[in-house]
Amino acid sequence: MKKFSFFLLIAVVAFACQLQDDPTSLSDDAASAGGQTPGAYVIASTDSPDGKTFTITVDQSNAKATSNMLFQILACDGTPLTVNNVTGFTVNGVDKMDKLNSDVGGGTACANAYPDPYIHFGQSINTDVYVIEIKLDTPSKGGSFVIKSTNDCFGINDPNYSFSHDCTPPPTCYEEESAWSDGPRYVSRGNWATYTPYSAGSVNVYAGKTKFAGVATMSSVSADNKVTISIALNPGWSLQEVSNPVKIQGYPEKPAAGNPSPGRFASKGSSLTVTLAKANFYGIHLDVREAVACPE
Repeated sequence: MKKFSFFLLIAVVAFACQLQDDPTSLSDDAASAGGQTPGAYVIASTDSPDGKTFTITVDQSNAKATSNMLFQILACDGTPLTVNNVTGFTVNGVDKMDKLNSDVGGGTACANAYPDPYIHFGQSINTDVYVIEIKLDTPSKGGSFVIKSTNDCFGINDPNYSFSHDCTPPPTCYEEESAWSDGPRYVSRGNWATYTPYSAGSVNVYAGKTKFAGVATMSSVSADNKVTISIALNPGWSLQEVSNPVKIQGYPEKPAAGNPSPGRFASKGSSLTVTLAKANFYGIHLDVREAVACPE
């Protein structure tokens, strides 16, 4: 009998040490101990500018410890997200992705809180204050959550248990520039405008003399002696909203020195793909704009 008591004591001590080593794991019985007030949780949340990261802080120092959590997170169009949209989930900085699952079809405590699908976090948390960080693969307008503690659910239809993000795109501001395909300058001083000797292939397009704004590709000469010029602007660059922002002039010979007049170029329009007669040189001018941060 003494030997049995000795082994029982060792088992109890080992179990107590295990609980102490894992601060996020606690049984429901232990969570309800200490005379804490059911549901007295203090909630705060923050969101990232892109709506892909949400941080939720829960102070449960005066409440029963959390045993499970359910989340309903909505994309900007209102579509419920699933665990497949979660790229990161931590509690107090500790990775807990392996404790997540999507409960579709119910069967989980508090399942009536949300229509399917919702995201279930299945581990108890017994620290007084804990911080959950959720990372998503798509922008979200936020959502809400419920806390399960022993046999009770807290946060159903409670606005304090919600987190949000404004999905309205931020305003876009632009800086307008003139752009030319790369090549020799029309004049050696002053105007930096450039023309391009014909060669099947691609040449860079520069705005404001030095900004790489895109690429102009010249095709081989067709059977009817024409060349197609296709322009691809880099991300963040677009044509200005003006009349005829694309202007192209062909030259049989190297253009004479002098400032060019793009408004008088033979081909004018708004298409970035232009077919015109084959020439030995081309002046390719664009009225472009670059998206920039708006001034505060």
